[in-house]
Amino acid sequence: MNPWETTSSNLPIRHDLEVQPLINASSDDQAVQLFLNQETTSGAPRFAATTRSNYEKEFRRLLWYISSLDKSLRQLSLEDAKGFVAMLNRPPLSMVGFSKRPYGAADWKPFVVKKNWAEGEPVLSPASIHLSITTIKGLFNWLQSVGYVSFNPFVLMKTDHQERRLEAFKRKNRALLIQDIRHIFQTLSDDESRLWNDEKALRKLQREKWLFHAYLYSGLRLSELIRNDTSSLQSITVSDKALWKMNVIGKGGKPAELPVPKPFIEALYQYRSSLGKLPAPSSLVPEPFFFSLSGSRPLTSRAALHDIFKGLMERVAVSLVAQGQLTDAARIRASSVHWLRHSFVTIGVELTNDVAAMSELARHSDIKTTMGYNHQQLSRLAETVESISKHIEDNTY
Repeated sequence: MNPWETTSSNLPIRHDLEVQPLINASSDDQAVQLFLNQETTSGAPRFAATTRSNYEKEFRRLLWYISSLDKSLRQLSLEDAKGFVAMLNRPPLSMVGFSKRPYGAADWKPFVVKKNWAEGEPVLSPASIHLSITTIKGLFNWLQSVGYVSFNPFVLMKTDHQERRLEAFKRKNRALLIQDIRHIFQTLSDDESRLWNDEKALRKLQREKWLFHAYLYSGLRLSELIRNDTSSLQSITVSDKALWKMNVIGKGGKPAELPVPKPFIEALYQYRSSLGKLPAPSSLVPEPFFFSLSGSRPLTSRAALHDIFKGLMERVAVSLVAQGQLTDAARIRASSVHWLRHSFVTIGVELTNDVAAMSELARHSDIKTTMGYNHQQLSRLAETVESISKHIEDNTY
């Protein structure tokens, strides 16, 4: 066979030359780990810990799947990729578990569902399947670029057209409207009146209320409050005016001082009181911002806070459906904790027209921001935050 082939452009291509990979990996598992362990030019990890963990979960599923085919990453075909996507839509029941187990354990399962899951229900949502395919495409693009595989079998994989349109809608509209916030406050108020003599239910309600207020009135990222503690809160006086500020560590390990308004502090006090704790936390005794219902152990899981938030949103949506407000219900059901950050920024920009101040408060990575504010800068930002909180209260309560 002639090793040379002439293309339509008359440029010869050699097929008998072996391409040496640019990575030293003797197995698929090692190749995947090299992808996950990439570093930036400054030597920092390319992927944040949470992102890395999520990627690794998707790759473990892929490696399990190809091992069931007795193939390697290099041997995957387009048909194999289609089979993997079909498997994501309907995993074998033998591979579905109800609790997370360490990878490599005898009872490890590539798919984990909640205890109330019933056979026949989807294991992964369309959005999760879309994310899985996108993540694996990225892995194969990298493996191809370093010469470990010759092509990307997932390159032609597409998610359902309607699902992609829904995802595009969510990306463009990831902020709650004032009317949504009004609905949520109304539900919290109604539930508080209804549950006034149920101590456990009230503790749960106060936790939901605190979570909602904490993120809506601060613009914090979900992880920034979870990995922080109450010692980060400080009361200071600027020009005879008392202010509250919080020290946080943002993306990329960047420190920041952020002002927080009265509704944030008041909701925290009410939540702590419901647990039998002193309303005002001590700066000398660090405590987590969220606890179990008994108040005996900290809640530091993103998934736990996500479930708390979604539980509240579902109650609000059910109430709206009963009132015939289906559009509002659908939007609230689609929301996540991160939407509260977008809501904070959106309301702030519309209200103050001070893009610079909102950029500082949001700490967007593409804005050159002074992270160590002096007291006068903090006072200016505090006025912006207070105006946002007043606007929300004036238009929702």
